[in-house]
Amino acid sequence: MATGKRVFRTLATPMNAVTLGDTAASFSSDVDLETNGYIGSHVAVDVTFHASGAQNVVVSVYGSLDGTNYDDVPVFSQEVAVSAGSSRQISLVVTDLAHYRIGVKHAASDTNHATVTITEQSWRYDIS
Repeated sequence: MATGKRVFRTLATPMNAVTLGDTAASFSSDVDLETNGYIGSHVAVDVTFHASGAQNVVVSVYGSLDGTNYDDVPVFSQEVAVSAGSSRQISLVVTDLAHYRIGVKHAASDTNHATVTITEQSWRYDIS
């Protein structure tokens, strides 16, 4: 009888220590779930707030069929509550998209910019 198990690819960092702008979104590199049959990924978003930071950070997932033309409206968004001078991390699971990227921005104008690192690890099933 065949047994199925989840197989993870190597941990990737689609965004590494990017300092956010005033209000414009910064985007991660493309995460390709289509090639090699990956079906989902665990994403960790680590936000380090400036000591005088005053605004939440909005994390949004944008889907794509081809890895170049992304949705205008996010599939999912969540705010990370400000914690001045501290780091906060959220995890999310992205499934059922061929490609995606993560957009991050301050919820409102904030000249004391947060820094964001995003890591992800995708999986597929192996039947053996």
